[in-house]
Amino acid sequence: MAVPLLRNCDANLSAEDQMIVLVKSRLEVEVMKAVPWSTNVEVWTTERGDAKNNIKLFQTAFNLRAKRPSVFLAPLLVDRLRNAIWTRLINAPISVGPTGKWSSMAFTRSLQNEPGMHKVEYFVRFGVAAGFPEVSNPDVRLPVSSESQFQARSKIPGWNPDQRWIALGPGSGRFEAFKRWPPSHFKILARMLLQHSAQIRIALFGSLRERELLESILQGADFDVSRCFLYASDDFHRALALLTQCHCMVAGCAGLLHMAAAAGIPVVGLYGPSNPGFEGAYSKCHYPVRFGLECSPCYRTGFIYGCGEPLCMTLIKPEMVFEAVIHMLEGSKPPPLPWTPVTRATRASWPFVDDSIKSVKRHKFLRNKSEGNFKYLP
Repeated sequence: MAVPLLRNCDANLSAEDQMIVLVKSRLEVEVMKAVPWSTNVEVWTTERGDAKNNIKLFQTAFNLRAKRPSVFLAPLLVDRLRNAIWTRLINAPISVGPTGKWSSMAFTRSLQNEPGMHKVEYFVRFGVAAGFPEVSNPDVRLPVSSESQFQARSKIPGWNPDQRWIALGPGSGRFEAFKRWPPSHFKILARMLLQHSAQIRIALFGSLRERELLESILQGADFDVSRCFLYASDDFHRALALLTQCHCMVAGCAGLLHMAAAAGIPVVGLYGPSNPGFEGAYSKCHYPVRFGLECSPCYRTGFIYGCGEPLCMTLIKPEMVFEAVIHMLEGSKPPPLPWTPVTRATRASWPFVDDSIKSVKRHKFLRNKSEGNFKYLP
């Protein structure tokens, strides 16, 4: 999401300048490595656990202060007193952050997201507020060399240019499993796609931690698994190269969907807890699919693990997603990306918005908060 902002900053700095990027995961470090920078860029990692450790957090602030930064941009900083003090310790002459209770204390300038604005565009505004030029056409795509693409094709069994590879991303990472579409739905979708055309192939993508989830979609399948390819790895660059060889990606609002947009392929995004117009994949070839319960979307600060009953995801029918995939394969124009305000809901709405499907079986959804493991139960 922040790549266009960072590119804009990088393009308007001199060779003597330095840009320090704070990220919260090793995956984001790999994303930063994939961007060709023209200036001196350092990437500092602050793991999720470090955010709870005030000593390490404030040590980072003092380390940044020692660099004497001219500009500090913090579009993702949560509005809290601790974070306001942290920002003041950095002591940058120009600091831009989100509007909030503590923003006047923390930042020299603050910004608020406007309805209809995507997060990518919102982030770009932070650079503009700090004095960088406007960005007329933000681009999240990451370069993949022809050599990397050739190596990716060699890893796909039986690859040939006449095939149509559909990438499926059933995972979501440890902390956003409430955004997942059920594995059983992915299995039905795979069968429908493979039956639709002899040229279609299925590629299942996920992290090493998600291998078991990917394998569950192929186990006991009533379709030809020899036409499927499973890739479970934490190698970001290899995954990005493999995605460039696919013709469409189907995933929930998680990392793989954004990776597919970065690879430049069409995406079918499945949305429930999140606002597709703000947090969804940033792509002109993006077909959003959502059920539209009254409680959706609910993803917000202070409510980042969902209600425990993601009916907004389980009620998305495989037939809806199948139609969206075929629509994208045919090169048709996708529908507009909806921008839906976040609700204050803390549990799933009931009855459903659509009275015609009240009889759909309600699912239980259990979550182990300590491990971030989710599972569906009938």
